[in-house]
Amino acid sequence: MAAPASLRSAPTARWTLLLVAPALVAYLLPGAGAAMVYDRSAIFAGELWRLVTGHWVHFSASHLLWDTLVLSVTGWLIESRTYRHFAFLCLLSALAISLVMLISLPEMATYGGLSGIAMASTVYLALHGWREAGPGRGMWLAILLLCAGRLLLDIWLGQFAVVHIDDSQVVPVPISHFIGAATGLLVYLWSITTNRSCGAN
Repeated sequence: MAAPASLRSAPTARWTLLLVAPALVAYLLPGAGAAMVYDRSAIFAGELWRLVTGHWVHFSASHLLWDTLVLSVTGWLIESRTYRHFAFLCLLSALAISLVMLISLPEMATYGGLSGIAMASTVYLALHGWREAGPGRGMWLAILLLCAGRLLLDIWLGQFAVVHIDDSQVVPVPISHFIGAATGLLVYLWSITTNRSCGAN
C-alpha cells in the first residue's frame, strides 16, 4: 500500500542525520578520531581532509552531546522548513573555521568539535525565521541577540559561555564560534540573493 501523500511530501532531515552520524562514529569507533582530528602538523604534511573532518571529533561525552544536540535541532528545523544550502553551509563553515585557525593560531596543535558549525546553522536558521512574517519573528530575533551576546561573552571570558565541558584538557577556541556565525550570515545573504534572482526570471 502506498504511503499517504502528506508523508511522501514531508521533508526529511537526511543531511542532518548524515552530518551528525560521523561525530558518533568518530567518538565510538577506536582509531577513527585520531585519523579525523584537526592536527596542524598532519595537515601541513598533506592530510588536508582533517580541515573538514576535525570538526566531527569530540574529546568528551558532554562535548559530543552539546554539539550534536544543537546541530541536530537546528539542522532538522532548517530542513523541515526547506531552507536551502544547509549541507553547503556546514562544509563552508568547517573549512573557514579551520583555515582561520591554521593561519591565526599557530600554537594550537589539535582541535575538534562541531560548535562552530552549530553556531553557523543557528544563525542561518534564525535569520531565515526572522525574515518571515508572523508572530514568531520576535523569537528568532531573540535567538539572534542571544547568539551575539554569547559571542561577546565567549570572547570576553576567553572561553565558551553557558555550556560546561567535563574535560580539563579541552581548551575553548572562541574564534570558531565567531567564524561560524559570520559564515551563517554570509550564506544567508547569498541564499536570499539567489532566491530573488530566480524569482525575477
